[in-house]
Amino acid sequence: MIPEPIVLFIVFLYFIVFLAVGQNVATVLLGTGVIGIVLWTEPSVIISFIESDVFDRISTYSFITIPLYILMAFFLLRGGVIKEIYYFIHKLGGKKKTPLAILTVVMGALLGAVSGSSTAISAGLAVTAAPELQRYGYKKNYSVALGAIGGSLSALVPPSIIIIIYASISELSIGKLFMGAMIPGILLTIVFSFIIFIFDKFRPAFVLSSESMLADNLINNDMAIEEDFYDFKTGLISFSIVMFLIFLVFGGIYGGIMTATEAGGVAAFVSMIAMVVRKKLTFQSFGAALVDTARMSSMILIIVVGAQFFGRFMSLSMIPRQLIELLEPLMGQPYLIVSMLLIVLFVLGMILESAAVMVMIIPVTDPIIRAVGIDPIWFGVMASFIIMLGLLTPPVGLASYAASTAAALPVGGIFRYTLIFAFLSGIIIAPFLFIFPEIITFLPNLMIK
Repeated sequence: MIPEPIVLFIVFLYFIVFLAVGQNVATVLLGTGVIGIVLWTEPSVIISFIESDVFDRISTYSFITIPLYILMAFFLLRGGVIKEIYYFIHKLGGKKKTPLAILTVVMGALLGAVSGSSTAISAGLAVTAAPELQRYGYKKNYSVALGAIGGSLSALVPPSIIIIIYASISELSIGKLFMGAMIPGILLTIVFSFIIFIFDKFRPAFVLSSESMLADNLINNDMAIEEDFYDFKTGLISFSIVMFLIFLVFGGIYGGIMTATEAGGVAAFVSMIAMVVRKKLTFQSFGAALVDTARMSSMILIIVVGAQFFGRFMSLSMIPRQLIELLEPLMGQPYLIVSMLLIVLFVLGMILESAAVMVMIIPVTDPIIRAVGIDPIWFGVMASFIIMLGLLTPPVGLASYAASTAAALPVGGIFRYTLIFAFLSGIIIAPFLFIFPEIITFLPNLMIK
């Protein structure tokens, strides 16, 4: 029998080395868990674990929520809704420069409220919004960065996939977590919009190209986009569909009419019917939406399975219990402990994929926050907010990578802007959520049981 300290050393050395060389996160989590369990106990434990916990976990009712909301997002994307709504909002904004940049972020929040897929929305906005922002004189990297920033809101604005994962693993109400994230999501959208305004007003050289340092009516007749390109009626219909889906999801959940999973299924079906009626969804695009959904959902579930093995090893080694005992002198300072955990989450969010961070850290953090008396709904929203910042920050920053890849640009120039937005929003919003936890807990406490 290998001594326990040596097992821990081997397991975490494997974990750190293979992450450092760029191995797939799911593979690292799975390998770490399997090696740890085998060395800590015996191989037969793996078989019984697969037969019981792993299958039961990924076949739970709550995990059905993930592919449903992703499917809804891809129906809307394949139906061209992002492009149509963008031009609709663009025209409502009077085709002005600053409102257009702000509305790009607001649109990210609106689309996030019906999909939850940050990478899909970031890529969609980078392709749709960035070219128009460039027409108004914004730098190319900044235009694409705004697409990533708008898309990142999907990690916090319900129905966030990250929140669904947190709720499923920690066995919390998905609906309550959705409601808890609503106000912080709105606040974050406002803060992002304010930062855009400040840059436009006081640091135009930072965001505008050198040849376009002009007023709001920057585009002359030669550069103007033809009015035919702005089909107001089509955009209004697409906008109405999205608003109806938002009302359907949140009204159904908040009113106690549907669970979050049922709302996802109904919304996915409604979005499909809407695209079919409008002749926006062909057999080819329908199949592509299903394939995209299966691919993204499988990726998330593979990470969850790997995290299950990792979490079982953590339980067998009693590391969470030892951490609780280690933190016992600080039990009278629960928010100090939470601050330490959130700092760890932020660092992990900078180097790992957001879903992987959530499933990897929950087995450790959940027992700790419950032991110190922290509301798990509050912590779940805070954790989602912190991980959302990681979507914008190097070296991983999936929202930034998705936008840069869609726009065929190096990600370094995108990070130059997204890092500033992440830093400023973090230091502005996080203190408010700490000082006034009711910002998160107010709506969940009002929900119909």
